[in-house]
Amino acid sequence: MADPILVPIPDLSPAPNSWGLDWPTAIADPVTKRAYKLPSGAYTQKLIETGAIADIRNPKFYIAGRGNQYDPAVGDTKIVDPTLQGYTFSAVSLRGVGDLDPASEYHWDEVDTIGFLSLDPENPGPRQFNDGDVVKVTFEPKISSYVSAPGSIGKRYSGRKRYTASAMILPDDYSKIQEIIATAAPVVLTLPRGVDFPPGVGLTITTNMVSVYQSVVLTQDDDVIFVSAQGKSRLVLGIDEQVTLVWIDDGTVKGWSIEDISESYKNVGKWCLSYVPLPNTIPFVGGTIDITQYPRVGDLVEAIKAINANSVVSNATWESDPFLHRTKWAYGPTANTRRVPDWRGLFPRVLPGARPNIDQDRGADAFVLGSLEGWAMIKHDHLSDDRFNKLSARASDLGGGSTPGGVDSSGGDKEYRVGDMSGPGFDLWALATLNAEGDSEYETRSINGGLNAYGCI
Repeated sequence: MADPILVPIPDLSPAPNSWGLDWPTAIADPVTKRAYKLPSGAYTQKLIETGAIADIRNPKFYIAGRGNQYDPAVGDTKIVDPTLQGYTFSAVSLRGVGDLDPASEYHWDEVDTIGFLSLDPENPGPRQFNDGDVVKVTFEPKISSYVSAPGSIGKRYSGRKRYTASAMILPDDYSKIQEIIATAAPVVLTLPRGVDFPPGVGLTITTNMVSVYQSVVLTQDDDVIFVSAQGKSRLVLGIDEQVTLVWIDDGTVKGWSIEDISESYKNVGKWCLSYVPLPNTIPFVGGTIDITQYPRVGDLVEAIKAINANSVVSNATWESDPFLHRTKWAYGPTANTRRVPDWRGLFPRVLPGARPNIDQDRGADAFVLGSLEGWAMIKHDHLSDDRFNKLSARASDLGGGSTPGGVDSSGGDKEYRVGDMSGPGFDLWALATLNAEGDSEYETRSINGGLNAYGCI
């Protein structure tokens, strides 16, 4: 499909000094596969017909005091017009003065507001409009993200549009990267209606890394974003993430398809070890997190609960025991907060589910995400199990008194002896020591290295 707003750019070959109609140019007929020489006028007309060239947007005029929509009132110092979003200015002129200096006579916030400054250097400050003042805004050409003319050169983006508050993306904003800077409050961006957006053209939204709030992207009407097979009306971006959406309506599939999205978006819900915090992660140390700041956490908790209802508990249950439920997510302690799991000092283990003969003493928690399991030693004895009975002792050897195999209390310890205690050297053999042994009061553990646990949100 031809792009309706593609215009020539300086990267193309320079035009000849004269645009006479006899300037020869070759153009191909896609049907006959033959090339023909055409004069420049006919060549230009062909480009216009294919949509490779279009008129630049007409200038816009504002008259102070006229009362039309977006016209400034007398005494105003600004023009606020949301239809200016997505455009770059070539010039801003004031009738009777001419083009204004963007450095000292006007300021464009690159969103929707033009602020005007005093023209008198001896009296600096905002400039107030007089009745009948006429302002003319001239626009730079916009360059398409897709080029239909063979051999032409185009830009994927012509600039950047920033949002610090909730807003609606306009249908022709696709020529700019939509950048969210959510440092003071959450930002919600509403997508254009799919029927108003050029099909097959990418719309890129990014969240600046200085943001402290996750950002929400919403659809209009019954449009969906294919974050799942059915599609949803809502997508939440983390901090320093990017998504490129493409509107598709081929008669069978209709909605916003995700062309590309940051890897951290796909990692939500994972558990990881790290020396330092990673983007879009939180330490699993049992604190709380605000879901108005991190709305993806609220979605994550509901997704975990949908897998197994016992995997998410109330804050009261979470706090009722210092160990039992603290590796789970929990609601509260307030309506807008969620309790974060506490994984300090623990090893992860894959749940056994219904698999037989492995970890079945976990009981009902065999299916519960985040369920805690205490330490245990496999049941064994020191007679029938060769792994523990290295001296091949017999049950009859474990007698009493001072007979062979009895208990020797000499030296302050208690040891089962094997063999004739009167024989040379036999009193040095010990099958099992009954006194306390070991280095840790808390657990039986393997050799390990310590790192912090983080959750991807």
